[in-house]
Amino acid sequence: IESELFGYEKGAFTGADGTKKGYFEQAHRGTIFLDEVADLSLAAQAKVLRVLQEGEIQKLGSEKILKVDVRIVSGTHKDLKKLVAGGSFREDLLYRLNVVPIKVPSLKERKEDIPLLIYYYVKKLCERNNLKEKRIDDAVVKAMSSYSWPGNVRELRNVLERVLIMSGDLIEMADLPE
Repeated sequence: IESELFGYEKGAFTGADGTKKGYFEQAHRGTIFLDEVADLSLAAQAKVLRVLQEGEIQKLGSEKILKVDVRIVSGTHKDLKKLVAGGSFREDLLYRLNVVPIKVPSLKERKEDIPLLIYYYVKKLCERNNLKEKRIDDAVVKAMSSYSWPGNVRELRNVLERVLIMSGDLIEMADLPE
């Protein structure tokens, strides 16, 4: 992940046969989104903290310091305060990232959004897969709205894509996975 975020110089590691700009360098004067920031190693967390505090990166295999002006937006589904207490997430990084926290409730906390998401994804996924737009039985919408969706929107989207590919013109209860 560090080679992707910070880039590398030729010869920095096996397979580094050229120089590569990392995402932070590419995002200079812009914004970068770090998804699942809780999964970063402590070493990578320290480097991200350096970006936030000093506006600096160092490519793997380089001694040169590069200045970057980057706004970081991050996301995670994990409780960072618990991870800090357990020693797997840096407290100083938590407070640097937690300037404007936005909690997005899980789908099980906002079931009223599920029908809207279903109709949106049916349209988009039919277009993406070159399918004629399909209809969806009301019982399917009701059943999908009552499911807890532990994988949230990603799970909903993946289930819909599978169902759309495998079903006829009308999506019925029999088309849903158990």
